[in-house]
Formats: sequence, structure tokens, C-alpha cells
Amino acid sequence: MSIKPIETRYKAHRFRSRLEARWAVFFDALGVQWEYEPQGFELTPLPAERLKKMQEEWLREPQPEDGKHLGVYLPDFWLPDQATWFEVKGAPPGRWRSVQGLSGHPSGSPRPVPEWSVRDSPRSP
Repeated sequence: MSIKPIETRYKAHRFRSRLEARWAVFFDALGVQWEYEPQGFELTPLPAERLKKMQEEWLREPQPEDGKHLGVYLPDFWLPDQATWFEVKGAPPGRWRSVQGLSGHPSGSPRPVPEWSVRDSPRSP
């Protein structure tokens, strides 16, 4: 089953999904400066001299994909005060299940809950 993201607007930005917009709201609530998708990167093959230096310094063994163009990458957020790129990812398919009575709604209607929040919670029986 494939769930389509819902495009969402927040603070003059058009986010590709509600989850990304929620992170923007969260960053604002914390007072964290953010920029949404400010730049993309071309993932080019590593130069031969760089691969040789990595192997000499025991950083890692050469990989078959090192010589291939790997496409482009557009990170979701740039956090300038932390000098950090931030990528938003949802739960992988199959990691969600419906849990009766945990929605906080008077009807007790089921809502999706990540498995870890119930199974790994220190308060779960």
C-alpha cells in the first residue's frame, strides 16, 4: 500500500508533505531557525584520488557504486544555527497499526500508532 503525501502550506512555504510542515512548526516552537529545501546536491562519483586516500587511511574499502553517478539529493531543511541538514522521513510501511482507545478522543476511535510507541514504551504492561 502506498500513502500519498498531502502538500501543505505554512509560512509562505509549500511543503511536499504534512510531516515536513509539522517539523517546520516544531522548529518554530523551539525557536530553531530553518530553511526549507534551500539547495540540492548532485551526487557525483568520488574522484580516484579521494578513493585512494580513503583506502590508505582505512576509512573504508572501495565500493562498486563509487564510480557511478548517484543522482541528485534535495535535503528537506537547513538548520543554519546548527550548521546541519535535516531530512524528514515517515515510518516505514508496516510499522503502523491501529490501537483501540489510545486516541484521546471520547469515542475511543482507533488511530494509527507507531509500534514502538506501544511496545517499547516504559509504561506499557
